[in-house]
Amino acid sequence: MEKILKIKSPKNLQTDQGKEFFNNKFKKLMKKYNVNHYSTFSEKKAAIVERVNRTLKNLMWKEFSYRGTYRWVDLLKEIVYKYNNTKHRTIDMKPIDVTKKHEKQLLDTIYTHIKIAKLNNKFKIGDQVRISKVRAGLIRTILYRWDTAIYSIKFLI
Repeated sequence: MEKILKIKSPKNLQTDQGKEFFNNKFKKLMKKYNVNHYSTFSEKKAAIVERVNRTLKNLMWKEFSYRGTYRWVDLLKEIVYKYNNTKHRTIDMKPIDVTKKHEKQLLDTIYTHIKIAKLNNKFKIGDQVRISKVRAGLIRTILYRWDTAIYSIKFLI
């Protein structure tokens, strides 16, 4: 990670809650390069990053088939180069060409198409509910899926 940060470091870095990110060594590294590291502490995944990962994997599998090898380490630099130098439909430009001056334009382009769905709440203020727990590992019994406390709904979002 430090090799990457030496070349260019972000202002902010959002990661999942993995121990590879939340430890003293990583914390010191982020401090050294003045990077604001955080997690949303949510079960939700970063959809954009997951999509990039899927694209990179697809490019890798094409190369695996073509070259007859599964040695991804040798391919990664070339694949990332191809990804960054290919025009993306969503932003209508190559990632390599994106600069700070494009920030507002890109945010407008990306988020203009998102429609906010009208929510039909099945709950009402005053309803009694339980909160589902994060499912971890192989625990799949009904007893572990819900918090034992009962809560009252105070307001709807």
